[in-house]
Amino acid sequence: MNKTKKKSTVKVREGATRVVLNCGGQHENRWAAITSMSSI
Repeated sequence: MNKTKKKSTVKVREGATRVVLNCGGQHENRWAAITSMSSI
């Protein structure tokens, strides 16, 4: 994997984690938040 793609992947993963953690209060657990976000 080249360096640019790896940085991009890390940024996407960090962004997705941030979204799930921020929306966690709206769901009964973290898995529910993840599955809810995956449908978007």
